[in-house]
Amino acid sequence: MIKNDVYAHACKISRLLAEKERLSVRKIREITESRESTIFIALGWLAKEGKVKLVEKGGMLYAEKNALAPETYY
Repeated sequence: MIKNDVYAHACKISRLLAEKERLSVRKIREITESRESTIFIALGWLAKEGKVKLVEKGGMLYAEKNALAPETYY
């Protein structure tokens, strides 16, 4: 997987979380039809950028849109 692929998946997940605010990794996988490893790499990228917060509840991992994330305009 190359950097551009990771970026594309991160953008897709970021847009999804902008709509839904919070989703489990399982639900992200169902919606995007991406491999779990790809989702984890993209979520790591987004977490490092401060755009998502990862939360574990009841043995499941959730991604939440980080309300403190600065908006970027291109």
